[in-house]
Amino acid sequence: MKVYGVLFLVLLAVMSCSKKLPTAPPAVVPEELSFQCEKLPLANGEYSVLQTISLKTSTESGNLFAYKIYTSNEELPAGLFANPEGWLYFYTPGADHSISIEIPGNHRSIWTTQRNLSVEFSSSGGKLSQIITQVDVQIRHADQSIRAISSPFRSDRLLGSTIIVNFQDGDTVSAGVEFLLREQIGDIFVEGLYADHFMYRVNTLNSSLQVTTFGTWHNSLSCEDIRKVILNTTSSPALTANLDGEYTQFESYVVSRQGLIGASTPNVYFHVQTGFYPQTLIYSQKTVGLGSNHFSIDPALLPYTLELIPSSSSHKNRVLYPDNQNLQAINSPDFKLHLNWGWSGQYGYIASGIIHITDDPWLSEINQCVDVNGNDYHSRIIAFDLRWDNGIFPIQDHFFNSRIITDQGTGTQWLRIDNVDVNSRYAILSNLTNGSHRLQVRAVDLQNAIDPTPAEQYYDLVASKPFNQRSGILIVDDSPNSPSMAPEAYVDDFYSAVVPQNLGNVELLDLNSTGSIASRVNPVMLQNYKMVLWHSDNPQSASTLSSNPDALLQYLSNSGKLVFSGTHLTVVTMQQISLYPELMAYFGLSNSGVYSSLTSSGIQNNTFFVNAIGTFPNFGNINVNITDSFNVIVRTRLGLSAITYFEPSPGLDFVYAFGCKAVNSPYAPTQEQYNLYSSKYVAYMRQQGTGSVLVFGFPLSYMVQTDVATALPEVFAQLLNPNVVK
Repeated sequence: MKVYGVLFLVLLAVMSCSKKLPTAPPAVVPEELSFQCEKLPLANGEYSVLQTISLKTSTESGNLFAYKIYTSNEELPAGLFANPEGWLYFYTPGADHSISIEIPGNHRSIWTTQRNLSVEFSSSGGKLSQIITQVDVQIRHADQSIRAISSPFRSDRLLGSTIIVNFQDGDTVSAGVEFLLREQIGDIFVEGLYADHFMYRVNTLNSSLQVTTFGTWHNSLSCEDIRKVILNTTSSPALTANLDGEYTQFESYVVSRQGLIGASTPNVYFHVQTGFYPQTLIYSQKTVGLGSNHFSIDPALLPYTLELIPSSSSHKNRVLYPDNQNLQAINSPDFKLHLNWGWSGQYGYIASGIIHITDDPWLSEINQCVDVNGNDYHSRIIAFDLRWDNGIFPIQDHFFNSRIITDQGTGTQWLRIDNVDVNSRYAILSNLTNGSHRLQVRAVDLQNAIDPTPAEQYYDLVASKPFNQRSGILIVDDSPNSPSMAPEAYVDDFYSAVVPQNLGNVELLDLNSTGSIASRVNPVMLQNYKMVLWHSDNPQSASTLSSNPDALLQYLSNSGKLVFSGTHLTVVTMQQISLYPELMAYFGLSNSGVYSSLTSSGIQNNTFFVNAIGTFPNFGNINVNITDSFNVIVRTRLGLSAITYFEPSPGLDFVYAFGCKAVNSPYAPTQEQYNLYSSKYVAYMRQQGTGSVLVFGFPLSYMVQTDVATALPEVFAQLLNPNVVK
């Protein structure tokens, strides 16, 4: 250790809270004391640090100075000696320097004419064992009067600080702002050199960014977190709305555990504006259920893979089914409901440096606070208020700081929870009764502003309907309109005319109307019908049947009866359904070699199918409409190729055989083709548990209407009573 005269300055960052401590920056006059800190390289990667304290008092003659230093380990540096009060000894003028200053005598005194004091510390293993943290100075004037000065060592080199905010200088913000204060460790390492606290204050700036009003310094030790300051209209200091052209400035500095402080005060400035409110959201994308009657078998769906509700089986979470503005599910004793809420500005993405707010909970967290006009007002959501079924929301074990609050005036009670992390934004409810349930949520931000229009969502939990309480037929139109392939009006009228009327009302669900296909095939709706007839008649479009595996499985596993009519693209549909083995069990086509398309290169080829030949008693033949078909290929080539045929296979009850065009007909098959196709089937029935499926490999609307109208009552009767002797 060497004694010279330089010092290193510590930069400290302020963390804020809502209470004021009387602590203020030390009363050091810049003209009287200055500090320097310099790092000097040594051999073997070590270094030394030279700390210097300088006095810049008036140059009047006769002044003497006394120094007392404090260090991080509370020990004097080697080679320095002090009196019992801690004042350093210096050689007196003209003294014999061969006499150790450690020895008492007239050769030493605490008074010196030196205006600079420098101490050098060397590292060991890259670390310093001590540094100067504070200095006291006494100035003795010629008239023997003494004035004392004291200051922590000030340096931005040893320990700096920064302020982290979610806005840029000059931005307009709400009257609720959070400031994160962080110390910055430099390349000089002193054990334990971290922030003890931060000092901070709030000033007012004019349009020229000049300070017009200085605030009072506050100590972050009075905050819950010394590195976080939250200011709003009720904090101390408080945020108030700025006038036009006026700004608020927040500045801070750090105080280390050893007493070092920063030489500079980082700051940010902003324009405070009132009138901002948060917007609360309930995320239907993450509102999922799981139970015996509501589940998913589709790994492509995000809720399935995330398992928001843990599952020990292949049945996983599924979003609820939309019904107008409500969400639906079929209830069961083991049903659980996962709810998820948040706020506008929470989710989005960043592209080319630009933030895009989407409010899609499957995207990245952006964590802005966006008002009703789409403006980010740079606040933070600190709490949520919750209600369930017009009462207080049930407390969850993972909620933080749950408490009941009461609205003034209305007396409405809410459960308030702190927004700490993801655990503050979801709940899993169980043992829910059948019927409609209501969730209300409102967000609270740093201003303590509450969303004036709480988000709300209704959930309809419907009882499972026994088969004997069902009635009617649902026709699912999965045939995109095409004048030449599936004219909408003709196809709709055709199916309405051919289905039997003895089962109850006949209703239509058009999957080609506006909206998501998968969102409108709802098992809550399906379970109302004794029979569902799903048709996909357009040869240019594959069926969306496989896009609804969850709804189909839930329906079929609960005594559902499904009739499907498709084209040669049924092969594609069955291949897609095979991805869901539990659902494919109802169709019985797990072996892809059982089904094939009659054509794979256009419906003008292989127009060999002319009729479906009934194989069950009373199942009359169904002929292709070749006389006045809406499709020109069928009319001119006198047959249909857009069909799927099936190989004889165990476990399937084949109800219609392939009626092949004769060899001597126009556009006829070869004898070999005739023999091949005449041995195949074009419709089969299968029962699995209490569910039953009948698949027509041909589009019914391409057939003679009277033939279909005669056959379907018998087909439906057999499907409804599969155990009747065939």
